[in-house]
Amino acid sequence: MCGFLGFWPNFKINKNQFQNNLSRINYRGPDYSNVKQIDDVILGHNRLSIIDLKAQSNQPLVSSCGRYNIVFNGEIYNYITLKNEINDYKFITNSDTEVILASFAKWGEKCLSKLNGMFSFAIYDKKEKSIFLARDRMGKKPLYYSISKDSLCFGSEVKALVNLPGVELNIDQCAFNDYFSKGFIGYNRSIFDSIKQLPPGSFLKLRLDKLKVINPQYYWSLPVTSEYEKCSEIELIDEFDQLLNESINIRMKSDVPLGVFLSGGLDSSLIVAIAAKISKKPISTYTIGFTDQSMDETNYAKLISNYYKTNHNTFTINNDITSILPKIFSSLDQPFADSSLLPMYLVSREAQKYVTVALSGDGGDELFAGYGHYNDFAFEQQIRKILPRTITKSIGLIANCLPERHKTRTLKRFKFDDIYQSMGQYAARFFNYQERLKLFSNRNNVLNFPEVEFIKQFNPDLDWLQNICQADMKGYMVDDILVKVDRMSMMNSLEVRSPLLDYKIAEFSFLKVPSTLKRNGPISKYILKELGKRYLPKNFVFNRKHGFGVPLSDWFKSSLGDRLKDIFENSHSGYLNKSEVLNYIKMHNRGYSNYSKKLFSILVWEEWFSNFKTLKNQK
Repeated sequence: MCGFLGFWPNFKINKNQFQNNLSRINYRGPDYSNVKQIDDVILGHNRLSIIDLKAQSNQPLVSSCGRYNIVFNGEIYNYITLKNEINDYKFITNSDTEVILASFAKWGEKCLSKLNGMFSFAIYDKKEKSIFLARDRMGKKPLYYSISKDSLCFGSEVKALVNLPGVELNIDQCAFNDYFSKGFIGYNRSIFDSIKQLPPGSFLKLRLDKLKVINPQYYWSLPVTSEYEKCSEIELIDEFDQLLNESINIRMKSDVPLGVFLSGGLDSSLIVAIAAKISKKPISTYTIGFTDQSMDETNYAKLISNYYKTNHNTFTINNDITSILPKIFSSLDQPFADSSLLPMYLVSREAQKYVTVALSGDGGDELFAGYGHYNDFAFEQQIRKILPRTITKSIGLIANCLPERHKTRTLKRFKFDDIYQSMGQYAARFFNYQERLKLFSNRNNVLNFPEVEFIKQFNPDLDWLQNICQADMKGYMVDDILVKVDRMSMMNSLEVRSPLLDYKIAEFSFLKVPSTLKRNGPISKYILKELGKRYLPKNFVFNRKHGFGVPLSDWFKSSLGDRLKDIFENSHSGYLNKSEVLNYIKMHNRGYSNYSKKLFSILVWEEWFSNFKTLKNQK
């Protein structure tokens, strides 16, 4: 796992400025850093050594023929198999990086369909004078780029591109609305309109002698079908079992210590169970605990660790961990309001003291319908089938007048004509369009972009559950979950691998598993739970759902509320309406509703904007 930066043409940039920008992401690769100039292209790389720890595998790495130079972030899990397929290349390292180079030299862009891993990389072709950018299928590893009329830059994080020549730093209004509607920025945008994110499963080939803005090309996308192969339930569980075993097995290859995150939930427990079976020695597991017993779930993790005899490590933290927020805020290259980044940061920080690689259970909820809002939509769909449209409409309009609660949010959606318009409002679970009209200081900045774009994704040939799972995989998974995991683990120089997000499992989920085996009546993640019964102890609690939660509501009635009031009573970004923000704080403190998610998104925006102004002034 690493971080990289590239720029063309090199005569437009001072080498010290380039190195300074590269150093902004040095936590992604603390083991070795190097800058290399090839023709008029300059490449920089920060390395976290995982495979082939020798210096000969440091990057930027040149191919044995001398034509190609690469900077690469990630891991290729099937690199040994691919290496054995390539007989006409002289390898000088044992790294997966060189296997990418050799694969590209042999197959060109078609090599991407052969790679199984998490990756983003850039290859400079000396002969063609071209840059090739590529990103893995699921979007696990980030890759941002900016193209102007006479320059190109690309890198692992937005902050590495700030202040480079040709990069304009105007706020993207669609991204601004997207962030305040759902707490993260999606649709391959960044907070700046001149910086884009390469989409998952795509590549971009740019001729430097004819540089122009072009659209990425896709080599893979989430499969879609309304007609599943006819397989029995047991056959599907057997196939899932085999796929997950294979996925975990290839992700346990590492030349440095490896462990597993264990929350005690179904997904991480299943990863631990299979990893323990595969490993020839006891595996190490890592859990975050809280002194507040209402949030602490370490007993569930302990059950699994005892059952599989792991070397278990529990890190107990105090209820108020807001003291670490300034450090986290300073590292965010974009506003990002998922508060579970705090425990993700902490478990990564503690695990990194013992291991350099960790397996996680991410992906099960999106692939197999495990989230609570799927229950809400199922309830809504049932009611819509039973009651006439006039009655459901009235329910929605009455609920719209009630204080914001989880149950009232579900009822409010009945004011929309059908389930798909209702699901479109899921894209505005922080601030909806009407709320943004009041929140933004400039009403001209308010767009209905998030809600409209979300609805556009829905496929009329699929049922509602297939549609929302697809939307969550393309949106919430890519732009929230994977961003959180990447940034918080990389802040601590820890590589995290997610076996459930192997592309073969994603294809299995969307091509073979019907909705009835993802959600069987009231049972969510049905097929995953059935597989879990093969591995987990009989007293395992399958229907528990807690997640990486933090007591945001309490914090905004004390330290975080005080911090936010201080910002708006002194110096704030100017993008948000002061009186509206202070009103949300007042209503939250009085218990009118739990506005902590809204308040957290506002706080993150203000802290990010303040840090951005400081970064922008660095030369």
